[in-house]
Amino acid sequence: MALKYGAPRPTIHIETSMAHQRGTGNRTVGSGTARHSGLPDNTHPEGLCPRCRKQSSFDSSGPIPVTFGDGVVADKDGSYSHVVEARASVLGCRNCGQGVVVVEQLEQDTSPLIRGGKPLIWRGIHWWPMTGAVVHHAVPEAIRFALQEAEATFAANCFRAATIMARHALEAIAADQGAEKGKLVDRVKALADCHKLQPNLADWATEVRLVGNAGAHGPLDNVSEDDAKDLLAFMQELVNYLYVLPFELQERRKNKP
Repeated sequence: MALKYGAPRPTIHIETSMAHQRGTGNRTVGSGTARHSGLPDNTHPEGLCPRCRKQSSFDSSGPIPVTFGDGVVADKDGSYSHVVEARASVLGCRNCGQGVVVVEQLEQDTSPLIRGGKPLIWRGIHWWPMTGAVVHHAVPEAIRFALQEAEATFAANCFRAATIMARHALEAIAADQGAEKGKLVDRVKALADCHKLQPNLADWATEVRLVGNAGAHGPLDNVSEDDAKDLLAFMQELVNYLYVLPFELQERRKNKP
């Protein structure tokens, strides 16, 4: 059940994390120019790299079976082997050169382009590192740890816990930006009043506060996966705006003659 608080949620162009895109049918996610192909696997070896957070293509080191079923299949040489239900691969990002581990399982291809019988394909179900687990070193430690825990709980399908940790990250951001005292609603307002948060960001920060409150104090079913996904995507954009972009601009200016 998706939460509905007041007016519709403010629009912000965000590049949604790969881990938040499980089950996307057409694999194209994101908005505006920040579009990517979802999660990479051996069937679709392209997507958003969780290490460099860039759209990239990937090279596979080859899958290794990790889970076997009870059934057996006959091989061409007459021998028998157990049915493989899950396998693991390392995909190398062609942009940053780092490896991403993906666990895949057999699923029926649901592509509308395929008519008649739907073939079985290998589709990724778990990735390491988790998207969002790699937080830029320019982000202060308390905020970074809260965001990493929020991403970890989301990856474990604990959506209420993810929104609560997103709220904790917002509290840490408010404290780091000088709004250390009072209720969070007043601290967010103070940051908006002194223009540290632009109006659109302040609206989204309010959404984080409200959904986080609902996750902590409301009924067990009052926070949906979409609620948690939206909040975590926004929190990534908020730390980019407050910490990563200023850091990268400063580094760029340092390197100029």
